[in-house]
Amino acid sequence: LRAVGVRHPGCDMLVISMFGDEEHVVASIEAGAVGYVQKDANPEGIAETLLAVKRGASPISPMVARGLLSRLRSAQPPVQGLPLSAPRAEPEAVALTPREKEVLELIARGYSYAEIAQFGGVTHHTVQGHIKNLYSKLAVHSRSEAVFEGSRLGLIQSMPPVR
Repeated sequence: LRAVGVRHPGCDMLVISMFGDEEHVVASIEAGAVGYVQKDANPEGIAETLLAVKRGASPISPMVARGLLSRLRSAQPPVQGLPLSAPRAEPEAVALTPREKEVLELIARGYSYAEIAQFGGVTHHTVQGHIKNLYSKLAVHSRSEAVFEGSRLGLIQSMPPVR
């Protein structure tokens, strides 16, 4: 995944896998995947998932999401042996503006950049600027990583289901 991300930086990567365990999911997200679904989904479901990625969503299978949420809630340390994309930010080191916090919350809810722009009454370009700042402050490279790191740092107050 990392190699694909380097060779095709504008490409959103979706993992479709038979594995749903924490190690595979977290490793994929940390490597740049924007979503992770299990292979047992029906073809129509996978097609809908691909369209959701194209719209800017970060789909995750319900069972995979449940496992990730359990891990976040229990505040377990990161899975051992997984390569990290960047040093982890610490809560006191991350100072998001109110607008950046709002954008992070909307990303966590699965909104696309266009929807965030419409919701906030700003341009798509402005949203991209907020996203760039978020990624830099959180030391992440994808929407999924931003949500994961934002949750880990307590910057996302609630994790509502993805629309």
